[in-house]
Amino acid sequence: MYKLTELNINYEAIKAAQVAWPEPVLDPKQLYRNFYDLMNKVSHNFICACCGIIGHNIDEFNMTSTNDGKLAPLVVDPEMVPFPFNCGITAIDQHHIMIDPLAIINSNTISVCNKCYSTLSGNSLPVEALANFRWTGPVPEEMKDLT
Repeated sequence: MYKLTELNINYEAIKAAQVAWPEPVLDPKQLYRNFYDLMNKVSHNFICACCGIIGHNIDEFNMTSTNDGKLAPLVVDPEMVPFPFNCGITAIDQHHIMIDPLAIINSNTISVCNKCYSTLSGNSLPVEALANFRWTGPVPEEMKDLT
């Protein structure tokens, strides 16, 4: 009996939705503003300096100073890496911090995904971090044209 009552309630809700359909459309200018704002929010390419993930939503990334002490867990002994991993930013290179150079916004700012930033804030090395023995090195010339 309980299921029959639940089905009746669902049926009445569907009937009410059909009567109310189509719902009135919002102001076209407001629709366009909403669309424009959303597209502007997600139409960027961001790369995490820590793990190298690519994202498009600015809300999923933290713009971090290159002098941020939270980057300390990304320090790597240069003797262990078979290639130079300098990124060209003195504050990062002098401490041997391994980052993805594609994440450099400018000489003072890098992008870090929220997940990695949260882990780094706890003074821990993220599992996905390039500095966690996930480095691959530069792409050989023979492979640069592959898709």
